[in-house]
Amino acid sequence: MPREIEFRGYDLDLKKWFYGGYHKHIKRQIAPFGDELKEEDIQHLIIIDGFADWNMPQPVRVVTNIDKNSVGQFTGLKDKNGVKIFDGDIVKITIKGKTAVAQVKWLEKRYKFIFDHGFDWLGLEYFQISDELEVIGNVFENKELMKFLNIGLTKKLKTGCIM
Repeated sequence: MPREIEFRGYDLDLKKWFYGGYHKHIKRQIAPFGDELKEEDIQHLIIIDGFADWNMPQPVRVVTNIDKNSVGQFTGLKDKNGVKIFDGDIVKITIKGKTAVAQVKWLEKRYKFIFDHGFDWLGLEYFQISDELEVIGNVFENKELMKFLNIGLTKKLKTGCIM
């Protein structure tokens, strides 16, 4: 089965998260000479299914005031509570009684999601057992959790001291 592609974004007007497809919309046609794309020309959208009664067409709803810094993609993993893990989440990792806090990030040069501990990183492929992971917040709403990033666990995991 193909992996689920899902994004989330925080709506600044409604003050809540929306989950669905993501689209970076350019609001005007840029002229070929003497023109440039500006921040106000870009709109970040989350597209979700609307509500419909039985056998009626189901509309598509577009959420239009998404904060660009809040957009994150689903990693394909869920934590020990069944919560989907997204890019930008802050997770608690517990392995054999050792605990660390890390941020989930997309590593462009390796084309994969990673856990960033502030000093080093570890690929999500090490964590197929969701009992080791718990989402405790995200970088958009819980910036205060960033101070708990732990660099010690990464080296121990890579050298095999814990696992």
